[in-house]
Amino acid sequence: MIPTRGSVRALGETDLNPVSGLGKISQLIFAVVQPSNVVANLIAGGVFLITLGPFGQFTHTILKEWQKRVRNSELTN
Repeated sequence: MIPTRGSVRALGETDLNPVSGLGKISQLIFAVVQPSNVVANLIAGGVFLITLGPFGQFTHTILKEWQKRVRNSELTN
């Protein structure tokens, strides 16, 4: 939940999806927790990339639609 919240905040502030950076952070966490388990490290990074990628794209779409509606409402007022 915390990485997802950070991802949404970064996407809203910078308009960039930070999926790659969060995948690397998850790999770093697994490297600290299980230093000799390389497979778990790679799987953790892959799971983050697979799950947060589409979520970031979905959030980006919602953000752009919201911005479009705000612009349209300003033009009509």
